[in-house]
Order: sequence, then C-alpha cells, then structure tokens
Amino acid sequence: MDCGTEERKRRGLSLGQLGDMVGVSRESIYNYEHNGSASVETAMALVEKLGVDLIVPVEVLKKVDMHIEPDRNIENQLLRFVAIKLNHLGFGVYRTPRTPFHAVAQESREKLITGVFEHYQNLTLNAQVISRLSHVIDITTFLVSHEMPNLDNIEGVAILREDEFEDLNKKSDLNGMIKEKQQT
Repeated sequence: MDCGTEERKRRGLSLGQLGDMVGVSRESIYNYEHNGSASVETAMALVEKLGVDLIVPVEVLKKVDMHIEPDRNIENQLLRFVAIKLNHLGFGVYRTPRTPFHAVAQESREKLITGVFEHYQNLTLNAQVISRLSHVIDITTFLVSHEMPNLDNIEGVAILREDEFEDLNKKSDLNGMIKEKQQT
C-alpha cells in the first residue's frame, strides 16, 4: 500500500470521494493505487489534495537512443533549427511527437526537454504542463518561441526567443540563459 492509499484511508475517503476531489473517476483512483500510474495532472492534483509527496522522479531517458538527423526528419522549421543548434552544442536530440513538448536533448550528464512555438496562445498551456512534468521527471526545460511574449518564464519553464537561442555558442551559454530566465 502506498502513502497515497494510506492517506486516503486515514482521512476516511472512499475512492469515489477522492476521485471527485481530484476531478477523475473512482476507477482512475483505483488504477493509480493498484498500478501506480496516473497522468501528470492527476498525480499533481493528488499531491495537492492529500498533502503527501507521491511523485518520485523517474529516469525517462535512460535507454533512449538520442540521435536523429535534424536536417532531414523534422518538418517544422523552428524545431529543425532548435535540433540542429542543440546538436552543435553537443546534445543528442530525440523528437517526441504527441506530447506537449517537441524534443528531448541529452548530453552525457545533462538532459533537457524543449518545445517550439510559433504562436503565443499555444505556449502558455504547454509551458504549464511541461512545468509539472519537469518536477516529476527531474529535468531542465525550456521553450523556444518565434513570437515572444514579455515573459522570461512560465511556471519556471524558461522562454527563449528564436534570436536569443540562435546567438548561443556554447552549452554553458544555454545553461546560463535558462537559469537566468527561470529566476526572473
């Protein structure tokens, strides 16, 4: 029995009552308690409602082959530009279709999640999801935007303008910019 189940029972909550509190079905809570799987949003809501740390960082990139040919395999021009730049900075890049981010990048000791956004309205929602995800998998995140809002970060996810990203020449420049934007 995990600490979420223990806390639910300690509070005298049924599966259905906790599901109502979190905004998911009774079956979703049952599946989480028995299989340990939940969406990022559900896990974060459970943490918030129960006040216990249920989220354990996971090593999602441990066995991923981190190499793609960015100039041939990526149709989105901004994503292709970001992938090529990350390759030049020493990162392997892996595209992640059907996720709120577009790629993961890995260098021997460092892992990043990145996304690209041509339009601001898509940026905010995805940054919020990516921020939550970064806490679960303990990874540095940043987004590159063609259209730049007057923000340096959204919920701790650094927002870099395309021209700022283009000016980077070393991995340390990227790390410094991400940290600076996360703190403002």
